[in-house]
Amino acid sequence: MLNITHLFGEMDVILQPGWLRAGIIDLILTKMARADQQDLKDIRFPLSQQAVSRQKLLEAFARARVPDVGEIRHLFLAAQPKVLKLAGEYSK
Repeated sequence: MLNITHLFGEMDVILQPGWLRAGIIDLILTKMARADQQDLKDIRFPLSQQAVSRQKLLEAFARARVPDVGEIRHLFLAAQPKVLKLAGEYSK
C-alpha cells in the first residue's frame, strides 16, 4: 500500500529559477525550508561529495524562490549561516 503524505508543487518549495534539472544547490535549497538536524545531515552528504563555494551558495540564496510563508522564509534565512559553515568544512 502506498501512503503519500505530502505532495508539493514547485511553488511550495525553495528552488532556483530554472531548476528543471535539479543540481546539488537545488537539493540543498529544498532542505533549507526546515533546516532541522536531519535536514542539515542531509545537506552535509552532497557537500561531502561535491564542494560548493561560498560564493555559489550566496548567489543561490539571493536567487532562491522562497514560498511566501513567514515561517519558511524565517527558517530559510536562519539556515543560511549553518549551510555556509557546512560548505566551508568541505571546501578546504
